[in-house]
Amino acid sequence: MTDKVKKYLDGQDSIIEKYKEKKLIELGLTEKEYAPENQGSYIYNKSEIVDGEKRYYRYVAIKVTDEEYELILQKEKQIDEIYESENKKMQREGIISEKKRDKKWVPVYELPVDEGSETADAGYKDGKSTCANVLRIFAWIIMLIVGIGGIISGLDAEDLLITLACFVAGGINMTIMFAIAEVLDRLAEISAIARNGMKYKEDK
Repeated sequence: MTDKVKKYLDGQDSIIEKYKEKKLIELGLTEKEYAPENQGSYIYNKSEIVDGEKRYYRYVAIKVTDEEYELILQKEKQIDEIYESENKKMQREGIISEKKRDKKWVPVYELPVDEGSETADAGYKDGKSTCANVLRIFAWIIMLIVGIGGIISGLDAEDLLITLACFVAGGINMTIMFAIAEVLDRLAEISAIARNGMKYKEDK
C-alpha cells in the first residue's frame, strides 16, 4: 500500500470515527469524561459536585466494537421504520377522518353584536323571513277553518262533494302560501349572504 493510499484511507477512517462518535452521542450512548486538572472550558462546560468538590466534565461516546455499532445502527433503522409506519397510519386515519367531515360554506345570518343595528338584523337571524313564518301560520289556520267549514257544510247538505271541494280549495290555498313563504325564505337567505357573506364550516 502506498503512502498516498494509506493517507487517504486514514482520512476516511477519521471521518467515519467522528461520525460514529456523533451518532452514539445522539443516541444517548455516552459517558462522562472529566476535565484534566479539573479546569472548566468551552469543551468541559458541564459540572457536578463529586465528594464535595466541583468537577467539570463533558459527554463522550462510549466505546463499542464494530459488531456492536452495526447492531446499534440496525436497531435504529428498525425503530425509524416503525415510526415511519406509525406516522403513515396516523396520516391515513387523518385523511379518512377528514373525508368524513361535512365541509360546506354557510351564510352568516347575523352580524356581530358591535356591528349594525337590531333593525338591520331583524327577521334574518336564522336565515328565515318573518313574513314567511306568518304566511305558514295563516295557511294552517285557513286550512283548518276551510276544513271544518267543509265538514259542517257537507253534513248539513248531506253531500260529501262539498266537504271534498272545501278540502281541495284549502289544500290549494295552503300550497300557494307555502310556496310564497319558501320564496321569501330564499330571498332572506340571499339578502343575508349579500350583507354578511358566508363562512366555512366543518362538521363530523
